[in-house]
Amino acid sequence: MELDKDKEQEAKDGAVFAQNLKSQIKELEDKLDTLLDTHLDETITKEEYTAKKQKILNHKIEISEKLKDFEQNGDHWLEPAKKFILDSKQAEIIALQENLFEKKDFLKKIGSNRVLLSQKVAIEPKKSWQILYNLPAEARSAEATNSQHTIWLPGSDSNRRPIG
Repeated sequence: MELDKDKEQEAKDGAVFAQNLKSQIKELEDKLDTLLDTHLDETITKEEYTAKKQKILNHKIEISEKLKDFEQNGDHWLEPAKKFILDSKQAEIIALQENLFEKKDFLKKIGSNRVLLSQKVAIEPKKSWQILYNLPAEARSAEATNSQHTIWLPGSDSNRRPIG
């Protein structure tokens, strides 16, 4: 799957990014050591030392926070994206089946405010499902082109009786 390739590349890129941040932190620590030595040798005044030290420390804190955020969040977007794609593929399979309980459970998962309008199911899709819900008919599969999503209740009305 393409996301697996992206995940591998993201891991490589992430390792390089983290290493760069760690290198920057090390450089700033070295600068602080040099600055302290310069101050102790009385090459610079206490005011110059304090001002420069604060500037370097602020930069170090900023980079350390970036590293911390990256380590906590990293590539966590890939797993939800992969799950969303797999679930969206599963939607077509579930929609074509006759198992109404599976359909009901899937609709609970992807939307809220499920109601019957004119004997057709209407839902308010949750977050990422809104994207698929709003796709133009040409972009959806042939089975899902009806804008009322009647594929979920084919051949029956709200009372589960055959229409006609």
